[in-house]
Amino acid sequence: MDTILFETNIQPAALLYSVCAGIALGLLYDVLRIVRRILRSRGILTAALDLAYWAVVLPVAFVVLWVSDQGALRLYILLGVCAGGGLYTLGPGTLLMRSYAAIEKAAKRLFARLARTRLFTFLTK
Repeated sequence: MDTILFETNIQPAALLYSVCAGIALGLLYDVLRIVRRILRSRGILTAALDLAYWAVVLPVAFVVLWVSDQGALRLYILLGVCAGGGLYTLGPGTLLMRSYAAIEKAAKRLFARLARTRLFTFLTK
């Protein structure tokens, strides 16, 4: 009886951990997406970045499962991770990608101005 009570007591915290993990994984995915855009990656680099993402996702998933219920896979944990990813995508993820576009435009303008100066030609030689 005590085991069942313990499990129901930790479920809200476990759900919160899983939502936070989903948010963190969404952020990591967007950071790697920005790196792909900046580097205009294709082929091997894209595969390497995907492998890097999954190399982080698997240990995070393991830790979330272990902390939440000593390794037992529960539906509410999976739903929590999905909900966290969705919350990230609808909120901070959208803002990050919008700000990326603005940063990219500003960087292009700055590099265009620098390209017209002697300092830039000196630095690129």
